[in-house]
Amino acid sequence: MNSSIADLPTPCLVMDGVAVRSNISSMQAYCNEHGLSLSPHTKTHKSKWVGSLQVAAGATALTVAKAGEAEVMSEVADEVFVAYPPVGSQRMQRIAKLAGNKRVRIGVDSLEASEMASSEAKRLGVSIGVLVDLDVGFQRTGVRECGDALELALKITKLPHLQ
Repeated sequence: MNSSIADLPTPCLVMDGVAVRSNISSMQAYCNEHGLSLSPHTKTHKSKWVGSLQVAAGATALTVAKAGEAEVMSEVADEVFVAYPPVGSQRMQRIAKLAGNKRVRIGVDSLEASEMASSEAKRLGVSIGVLVDLDVGFQRTGVRECGDALELALKITKLPHLQ
């Protein structure tokens, strides 16, 4: 097939594969050099293809914003991290169901979200990883004070089926 960029239907996404691979490689190399695990956020690309390149390069997980994205990215990664607290029983059911096949971690900023995750994980007999979300000044999500984050983390440790 011999076509030019002018022949592409619009709108469409066009990426420079060399640049994408170079960026993934340099980020992973930096993490490797500094002993860091990389869980890149997929919000920019929302692409299983790019996610698979990140995992192949050494990313330990893919970070997503919501349950549907976790389901999609779990097709190319063994672990997903849902960065924003899943609110509502339907979202939490999807997360817990996914945890039956994949390693799943979620960010939480309340005891209520943690209890909902624990309850759903217990119902399905799975385990969900939990990270306490600390607001670093953007005032979108997260516990506002470090002491409150520690207090929440200590309460979470007592909930079943959460790690």
